[in-house]
Amino acid sequence: MRLPNCILCRSSFDESKVKPEHVLLNSLGGRMTVENVICSSCNQLMGNGPDEDLAKSVEGLRNYGNLKAGDGDDAPKIIGYRTKNQRFDLLPGGRPEIRPIRPLKFKEGEGGTVVEINASDDKHADLLAHGAAKKLAKKFGRNDEVSVADLREQINSAKRHSLMEPPEIQIRTEIGGYRSQQAMAKATLVLWAKLVGNTEVLERGYDSIRQFIWQQESTSGIEAPTKFDARPLPSFNEIYGSCPCIVWAGSDSKGRVFGYFRLYGMLGWRIDLGHSLDVIDRAICLISNPFNPSSWKLYTEESQPLESTWILIDWDNYTAENDTRLDGVTKLMCELRTRSNELFVDNLVSEALSESGLTVGQIITAQHISFISNFIAKRLVITRLQVERAV
Repeated sequence: MRLPNCILCRSSFDESKVKPEHVLLNSLGGRMTVENVICSSCNQLMGNGPDEDLAKSVEGLRNYGNLKAGDGDDAPKIIGYRTKNQRFDLLPGGRPEIRPIRPLKFKEGEGGTVVEINASDDKHADLLAHGAAKKLAKKFGRNDEVSVADLREQINSAKRHSLMEPPEIQIRTEIGGYRSQQAMAKATLVLWAKLVGNTEVLERGYDSIRQFIWQQESTSGIEAPTKFDARPLPSFNEIYGSCPCIVWAGSDSKGRVFGYFRLYGMLGWRIDLGHSLDVIDRAICLISNPFNPSSWKLYTEESQPLESTWILIDWDNYTAENDTRLDGVTKLMCELRTRSNELFVDNLVSEALSESGLTVGQIITAQHISFISNFIAKRLVITRLQVERAV
C-alpha cells in the first residue's frame, strides 16, 4: 500500500523511517500520536526548532508545578540558576537546591591545613568531607581506609549549621512567541490531517500555513496568521482539570479552516489554516489535563467540548468594563502553587520517615512519632524563615 505524502514538505514517506508524531507535545503532557502525517525529516526539524521553542517557554511553569511529560518523565530540573551571591538548581516543585560557589577549600595555616566546607545539607557536607579526607590522607602519605575514615570523622565533628538568606527566584517566562506559534500551527494542521486525510491538507489552499510554519522569524516578513485569545474557557468535564491543554481544528460553512491551540487553559491562539473546497462544518478536538496526562480524549464527530461558534466568532480581548486578560494566568498560577506546596509536604514527610528509620510493616512507636514531628517542625521553620546549610 502506498503511503501518503508528508503534509509539510510533500515528500513521500520512507516506510523504514516513519516515526510517531505527537499532536500535543510530550513535554506539555501530550500522549496522542499519529503516523504517516509528517515525515521523519520534518519531525526532526520541527523538534529542534519550533517545538523546542514552545517546550522551553514553559519549563519554568512545569518546574514550579511539577508537571510531568506525557510519557511520565519528571518535570524539568532547572540547572545553574544564579543570583548575586548564590548558585542553585531548581528541583521539580520550584525547590531550590543550593550549590555553593566554592564548596571545598584548603588553606595552609600555622597549625597545618585548614579545610573549609560549604555544603547545602548534611548529605552534601558528608560527601565533601569524604573527598577532603581522601585528599588529605594522600597528602600525608596515609592513603588507607582507616586513615581516610578517621580524617572524615574529624572533619565532620567540626560541622556547624547556619542559616542563609533564601534565594530570590525570578524566572522570566515568555509564552506565545513567533516560533512557538509555528509549533501550534503545526499541531493543529496535524490534527486536521488526522480527520480529513493528508490528500486534503496537501491542497494549495493550505500552502500559506505551510509557508508560515517553515519561515524564519528574522527574515520572513510574514505576520503570524493567528489571533490571541484571553477569554475564559467554557466549562469542561472535571477530569480535564481547570487548566487543560487543547488542540482543535475545524472548518466553517464556507470551507474556511481554522486551528485553535490553548496552553494550560490560560491563553489561546486561533490560527488561519487555509480553505477547503470539499470539507465544511467539520471539527476535531484533543483535550488533555496537564496535571494528569492520562486524562485526555480525542473528539471527532461526536459532541465537541468546544463549540465551533465559540472559536470562530470575533472577540475582543479587552474592554474597559471587563478585562479578563489575566484571569487564565491567575488560575494557572494558583493551581501550580497548590501543586508545589503539595509536593513540598510529600517530600518533607517522606524525608522524615526515611530519617526515622521506619521500614514497611514496622510498628510506629511514640518515639517514631516524636522524631517525625520534631523533624517536620524544624524543616517547616527553616523553610519559612531561611534556608539551612552545613559549614
